[in-house]
Formats: sequence, C-alpha cells, structure tokens
Amino acid sequence: MTGLWWRHVPHAAHFISDIADELAGGKNVLMELPAALPWADVFWETLLTRLDEYAAERVVKELPDDTSISPGEYVMKCFCKPDRQAAFRPSIGYGKFLADEEKSPLHQSFVIVRNLTGVRLHAWMAFMSDYASGLRGRGGGVFLMETPDQLENKGVKGVSVCRYADRVGDYDAYVFYMLLASSLPESRYLQQYAAELAYALSGGDTELGCACLSHETYQDFLNDPIRAVKSNIGHLRSDGSVFAWDSDDEQSLRAVWKAQIRIIFPMVEEFRSRFIDRHREEIRAHLPIRNSAKEAVTDPGDVELGSLAYMAWNNELKLKEGEESALKTCKDARNKLAHCDVLSIDLLRKVISVTA
Repeated sequence: MTGLWWRHVPHAAHFISDIADELAGGKNVLMELPAALPWADVFWETLLTRLDEYAAERVVKELPDDTSISPGEYVMKCFCKPDRQAAFRPSIGYGKFLADEEKSPLHQSFVIVRNLTGVRLHAWMAFMSDYASGLRGRGGGVFLMETPDQLENKGVKGVSVCRYADRVGDYDAYVFYMLLASSLPESRYLQQYAAELAYALSGGDTELGCACLSHETYQDFLNDPIRAVKSNIGHLRSDGSVFAWDSDDEQSLRAVWKAQIRIIFPMVEEFRSRFIDRHREEIRAHLPIRNSAKEAVTDPGDVELGSLAYMAWNNELKLKEGEESALKTCKDARNKLAHCDVLSIDLLRKVISVTA
C-alpha cells in the first residue's frame, strides 16, 4: 500500500514525474513539501529512480547543508579542489566562479539540499539564481531543494517552484481511499462507504486514512469510526512522527453523518422510487393525503416513506414477502438521517442488503 500513493494515484505520480522532467531538462527546482508528506521514503526513492532513468550521465549528490558558511562557499568546497578554491575572488561571486569552472564535477551532478527554511532557504535560492545566470545557457549542475515553508512568491529567476499543495489535493486522497477500499471483502457499497469515512475523518493525513482501511483494522473502523481513528493517535507514521488528530467528537459525528448521507440517502430514495413504481395504482387509490409538512399530495411519486409505511401497515397495499420489512428499514434509516442522527453499522448494512 505504501507504493500505491506515489506510483498509481494520478496527481501524486505526476508530481514526481514533473519534478524529474524539470531536472532532466536542466532546470533547478525548489519543492515545497508538507511536513507530513505521505510515505516520504517512497517519494524520494521513486524520484531518485526516475532521475537515474532520465539522466544516467549525471551523479546524484545529496548535501547535508552547512549553515556556518554561505551556500556558494559550501558548494565550492564540495566540488572544487583546494587549488581552485584558492583562485576564488569575492569580486567574481560564487555563482559565476562555479559556473566557469569547466572541469568541476558540479556540472555533471544533481545536487539535493533538503529541509531548507527561512533565511537559509532564500540564501540558497539567491545562489542558484546567480549560478544559473553565470552559466549563460551552458549546461551545468542542477539543484533540487526541498522546504516545508510556504513561499509567498513564485521563487526567483532560474528556479522552478513545485508546490505539493498545488498539485495534489482532496480528489487524490479520495481516489486513493477508493483504491484501498476496493480490495476489502465487502460489497461495493460498503467499500465506497469505508472510503468516504476515511476521507471524512482522516483530517487530510493520507497515512492515517490508510491505517484505518487496512484488512486488519477496517471492521473496527466501520463499526466505530471515531474510536478507530483515535486508536491510531500516538502511533508512528512512516517517517517516525506520530499521528495527530484535532477533530472533536461533534465534528467527527457530523463527518460520519455526511458520509452516510452520500451513500445511503440515494439508495433509500431509489428504493422509494422502485416501491412506488410497483404499487403506483394502489397508492393512487388512497390519494390525496397530507405529507409531513401538512401539504396535500396527489401524485404517487411524491408520497414519502412514512406514508407508504402507514399504508402498508393498514393493509392498503398488497406486498410481497420481505417488502414490509424493507420498507420499515428504509423509513427508519431516512428518518434518522433526516434528523442528523448517525446510523449504526447494523442498520447501514441492513439498508444496503434490502436496497442493493
């Protein structure tokens, strides 16, 4: 499941491909990544593999940043021999000096610098811009920087900014949960409901939603979604950080209710429509009646489940075996949902069984 997000969810996979394309084309890239990046190890593994495929002649070198010196001086120390370092003059500037060092291994490298923030990030961006200008269109080293900061601007000349938040969104999380839920040994309706729950309750944390949909835990999640989510709090994410969740019970119950509305309400209404089609003339014979809003109902298609159930219980409709029970199940479920009450998993399963 860990590889599913980065390799098969469309926008997540494209995010990696787009970065690799930019780098392979010789462009410097700044990645703006969230602190809780889903399966960060798989992200980096997939990106580096793609770089090897795209530009095998380049060497990937990750530099652990040295904040005691400027980015330009640091890059010079990493890629220039001592005699060439001695040739540097401040009036030239590190960017132009390194751009003109024809024999430097920097020109055949992908240089990765991670977790840059604040002033240091801007210092690296300024150096990369100077270096790109110094190359004057010639081929040179290509830099990939990563930051958890949210930048207010689009970056600087010579640096492409790729923002995770702009490329990967709620739609991708929903697709991911649907892919996970599709492997659960349940009906497609319960699979969809499980995906809706994960989307509604995970708080944007894809790994947390995934943990709820594992084959080992999904039954607990369906039976008591909020308790199941809370049971993951304090457990470790793939990067070693702990799961956190800041939703209160009232918000969470509302989210569960909305997930049930999206799945169950259309099924109940479809049942009502089919039931009316089977008994239209019998229903018409007992019209007009008053609905729950005290309005006159003259069309059988407008008769509510409560009124249909009343007719059935008073033997005004000829029902086949199981129809009355199914009608009661759907009426009870609709009434609960209409009053913002959450259905139990038993009632939810029953609705699916009589309507699917």
